[in-house]
Amino acid sequence: MGSTGPDGKERPASDHCLGNEIGQRLGSPRTARRTCVLKAHGHTPVWAGPGALAPESLEAYKRINLHFHDLRHEAGSRWVEARWPLHHVKDMLGHASVQTTDTYLNSTPLGLHDSMARFGSKPCKAVAKKGKRGPRPLCKPEAPFATNLMVN
Repeated sequence: MGSTGPDGKERPASDHCLGNEIGQRLGSPRTARRTCVLKAHGHTPVWAGPGALAPESLEAYKRINLHFHDLRHEAGSRWVEARWPLHHVKDMLGHASVQTTDTYLNSTPLGLHDSMARFGSKPCKAVAKKGKRGPRPLCKPEAPFATNLMVN
């Protein structure tokens, strides 16, 4: 099953994702990608020949330093920011384990405060106090995190 192209005509599913405006195959996906990257960064590409960027365009492309893998990483990061469950992001990226996805996306506890707020808790700063118990919170959450998850 296909989709509708910009010209309003039905396009077959076999159309090329890095093709022209109506999905037709271009001579080189590499050329299409370089053109896209340069245009997205405000540079109109100049070609020295078929598939060969002119020196000024090639220099601009090298300065941009954007690789296909960077786009994959960006997509995964945006899914996490959109609060997709990590196991769904794992499946979309094709990772074998959630640990791989967590490492790949350089996950940090920055979203912890947001997650706690969704359950009605205030994040508390911990201070180190001498004793066996280790750090203790400076404040008490309005409603303990575990209490909000309990079902009566």
